[in-house]
Amino acid sequence: MPYRYLRRTGDTKYHYVHNVGAGNKNIFRSARDFERFIKKIQDYTQTENRVRIIAYCLTSNSYHLILEEIELGATAQLIHLLSVSYAMYFYARYKELGHLFRGPYKESQIENDDELIKQISTLHAMPLRQKISPDKYRWSSYTDYL
Repeated sequence: MPYRYLRRTGDTKYHYVHNVGAGNKNIFRSARDFERFIKKIQDYTQTENRVRIIAYCLTSNSYHLILEEIELGATAQLIHLLSVSYAMYFYARYKELGHLFRGPYKESQIENDDELIKQISTLHAMPLRQKISPDKYRWSSYTDYL
């Protein structure tokens, strides 16, 4: 399967990437699921060193990542590896079939530093929707920033 490449409109290297469970189903059902996803993305980014994690927030039915692309096309390859790896884990663990994600991941460029700061703040505020303080939410990079 070929990788998707975002059509670049500038020389920005920051990207907001997210996806949701098919039919809004939960793609993370336990602490083990969240931990597995976080560990995989850390492993891939540290091993390959072509994409850097700037911020992340996982909810029960979605993931949200802000990434710095060091090598052109590396974000698409990272998300492909992560999606396939996590889907295989999920289906083996829960004995389910069908699509795990709603569709292809969504990606947008972050054009400047002000937009980057705004995106990071918005991402870290996501737990507030569930009435959870960001500093108490385990599945976000917010505490890393503190």
